[in-house]
Amino acid sequence: MIMIKRIMPICCLLLLGLWGCGNKSDVREKAQEAVEAEEQAKKTVKEEPYIKASAAQDFSGVFVDRNYPDKGFWKKMTITHVAGNTVKVDIVGKEENGMPGCKFSDIGTLVNGRIEIPIEKKEGLADSEKTFMLIQFAEKGKIAVRSRGKHENYWMALALFCTANSTLADNYMPISE
Repeated sequence: MIMIKRIMPICCLLLLGLWGCGNKSDVREKAQEAVEAEEQAKKTVKEEPYIKASAAQDFSGVFVDRNYPDKGFWKKMTITHVAGNTVKVDIVGKEENGMPGCKFSDIGTLVNGRIEIPIEKKEGLADSEKTFMLIQFAEKGKIAVRSRGKHENYWMALALFCTANSTLADNYMPISE
């Protein structure tokens, strides 16, 4: 009887250990699925064809996404020509809990017919390794905001400026205010 009392805790620990090993394989499978989903997402993100603009003034104006002003969470982009090929870009999103859902403000440069803004400014990296926000004309007068970069998750960089489970990446249409 004393022997059984001593063996029971050991058997329980052994069973718990075996059960824990089974859970690790579930965790391993879920992690593998997440990695595969991320790799698939990277493959589907392609740089879209765009219509080249000839001057930074071509981009000047106010642009909004399809939800503006009253269809849920919306974003509004204001592009102001500064000088030469330089523009100032401001993007805000609908307020959430008293704060802007998205907030971005930076200076961009017209390069190859579209606006490029470095959004990842790490020291020690060559310029080609930065992540860029691209603002470019798309079909039917819309402006597309996308990202480009050499880093593994460059396409996620535009979500860093939003708090409301959103991203700056979208198609924006011109409006007059």
